[in-house]
Amino acid sequence: MVEYFLNRILQRQGAAPPWVQAQIDLNAALKHFRESIRTEWLRHVTRHISAAPGSLASHIAAAESYVQRDIAVNYTLTEYRNDWESRESKYHSLAVEDLNQKTRSYNTIAPYSARKAYTTLEKELDDCYKDVAPQIVDSIRNRTTSSPPNIRTGAGVASGALGALHNLTGQKQAFHVHEFSLMDLFRGILKWDTR
Repeated sequence: MVEYFLNRILQRQGAAPPWVQAQIDLNAALKHFRESIRTEWLRHVTRHISAAPGSLASHIAAAESYVQRDIAVNYTLTEYRNDWESRESKYHSLAVEDLNQKTRSYNTIAPYSARKAYTTLEKELDDCYKDVAPQIVDSIRNRTTSSPPNIRTGAGVASGALGALHNLTGQKQAFHVHEFSLMDLFRGILKWDTR
């Protein structure tokens, strides 16, 4: 209790104890990890549903069916998950291990009342599936109805690449732009290390 009041006095004077900054860093790391796995899971499941043959209506119906079945079994449906979890397991394990190391460091300097519990991959994935389920149908709708990015031939790097392809082949080639996230970079590095 005395420690709490001392910390409050220090905060009012503009001098926060070191554990406060450690808490901010830990919360930011946890938030980033949770956002990234939710984004990747949503991207994975919507890609699989959208890649199936059929129309937008059939993709939406498949997404609705999947979400209803998943809710009915308390978010334990393994469809689409097994390959994603096995592909991402190395990244997920390393990320959770890093979060727990940060939690351990934080807990060594934080007062007892402010200490944080360690996290597990199972809990994080369970929460991820529950949080993402309501977004899947809308994501399918938005994914298939949104137009692809407009690449103009007179714009910077895109025109340079298109120009180089045109100069080499004498004909216009299709130019594809891929989105890469920091998570994709780490995945590539981890896969490269295992070769």
